[in-house]
Amino acid sequence: MTLDFNVLWSKIVKIIRKLILRSQVYDDPPMELHFDQLRHKKLVYDIRKKYFTFSIKSKDDIYKYLFYLLILLLLFLLPYAASRQTGISDCEWEQVKYIESIHAGDAHASDILYMRNHGMILDRITYAIARWFSPDAPYTVRHITSALFGWGTILVVGLFLLRLFSWRAAFFGALFLFLSPRFTGHAYSNLTDIPFAFAYTFSLYQFHRLFAELPILKRQRLILIILGIIFCCSIHVGGAVLLLYLLLLLPIFYFINNPIRKFLSKEYLKNFALTFVIGLSITFITYIICWLIYPENQFFTVSPSLALSQMTANRLPIRQLFEGQLIWSNQAPPHYLVKYLFITTPLVILICFTLFIFMIKTAVKKARLINIITIIFAFIYPILYFANHSNLNVYEGIAQYMFIYPLLVIIATSGFESLLQKVDDRYTNVVIVGASMFLSLLPFRNLLLNHPYSIIYFNEISGGIHNAYGQYELDPHRQTNRAACENFLKILKERTLREYNDDSKIVVCTNGNKACEQFFRNDTAYIDLRFCDFGQRHEQNWDYFISFPYKLSGYQLKNGLWLAEENTFDSVMLERMPIVVYFKNVEKDAVPVNNTDTTGK
Repeated sequence: MTLDFNVLWSKIVKIIRKLILRSQVYDDPPMELHFDQLRHKKLVYDIRKKYFTFSIKSKDDIYKYLFYLLILLLLFLLPYAASRQTGISDCEWEQVKYIESIHAGDAHASDILYMRNHGMILDRITYAIARWFSPDAPYTVRHITSALFGWGTILVVGLFLLRLFSWRAAFFGALFLFLSPRFTGHAYSNLTDIPFAFAYTFSLYQFHRLFAELPILKRQRLILIILGIIFCCSIHVGGAVLLLYLLLLLPIFYFINNPIRKFLSKEYLKNFALTFVIGLSITFITYIICWLIYPENQFFTVSPSLALSQMTANRLPIRQLFEGQLIWSNQAPPHYLVKYLFITTPLVILICFTLFIFMIKTAVKKARLINIITIIFAFIYPILYFANHSNLNVYEGIAQYMFIYPLLVIIATSGFESLLQKVDDRYTNVVIVGASMFLSLLPFRNLLLNHPYSIIYFNEISGGIHNAYGQYELDPHRQTNRAACENFLKILKERTLREYNDDSKIVVCTNGNKACEQFFRNDTAYIDLRFCDFGQRHEQNWDYFISFPYKLSGYQLKNGLWLAEENTFDSVMLERMPIVVYFKNVEKDAVPVNNTDTTGK
């Protein structure tokens, strides 16, 4: 019996037509891609009263004004909070010292391999601004700039959800992202990962706009996509992964929106080839421009499929606490990212994320399949990539993977909005919205009361800081160092500190990061700051020791061995758990200090 290929192919096509596509799609011609016609529009000024009145014509209008109010409030609140007692991370310290070396003409500064993975454009700009306004405090300018990019990310998430669903989704998406203490905490001081998250989300938003406009190709849209990817790559070479997304999503979009029956037709193949040409052209232009702007950057040698592995390449691994065990940062288990997202994402967002799974049909119907595929793929791909590459470095919790968090919020808000649209009952929706606002009070409390330690957050499922203590790094981003050092100086200056002179300095030792030098820079005349690990403190000569829970085992923390010191005289507490401890060397004639209990908020 011979197999008739034509008969088999005909049956396959019929099955596909019945199961996947609607019958009327087959009568449509293939999508014909073409550039828009540039037309110069005349500016028309309209000052009619209706454009300048405040009115609520639909139930969605109130959320529009709430969104405007929230965005305007955060524009001033985030930079202000970032400038107040925010600490300095190891990465910040290294990047500022690197830029200072470049400005000082150090020929060997560019030999640092890790810095070649970064364009450092924002670091250079903020450093130049700081030298102009306040040469002694470059970090304040960095923190304010980082907060503005955090605000920009919240704005883009809101606009993304507005175009996908409604003003209600835009408001709740922006609110959920702001009420994420880990994200907002990073926005206060992380000038690397927060701008990267902004550029990543902005580029995906432009992908969405591109898909909405096809088959018309707007030149300004292609330019914005290129600029978004270039800016993303200027922060991390990992931004090249966006090119991979574009090359994959364009053909998927074309397949979804064209009749497969005409796959072998001339028009189909021509326009399908054009989608590849568009993606390859954007890729080529991006590579060339990045090479011209950042010649020292390694971007030009990085494949989009391997870009994520370069985000922490050439950095020495460090020890960090995870699930009660000290592990090396390049030996994290495959579930590391998922676990951190699960225990540090507010409960209300996790619930809404779960709702999305059950409401995905409604979400696809409202937001279109290609947009849902784009968001889910851009969120899941980095997680799967990390799980399949066991040698990737992970620093500061999930700081360098913070770029996927806005997408998690978008997915969660999509589930929340889809439920509201599915129910569409006035009183039931009020109850659902009220419940979400009530659950949002829990992370809001952390942001309000625990500043500047708001980044130290574990959700209700994890048991909060009490259960996380001794299980995970509490402050991997080092936002406690500024408050800890300034609190120590305050304690000393209230006593007989001025009896000490240049020949008799107080020796202060700490296991904090090198950024502690920034907070003692005005007190070097009477304070000699030194560094050593907590376990090596008895080998050093010091008067006072400022101890952070860095590189301490879960056993030491859980069993109180960190605090079992006779010379403990003060501490900083958070949720009744110590996050900084001060020791006095009782064997030396140091400044007398009374036993006081300085606690955090």
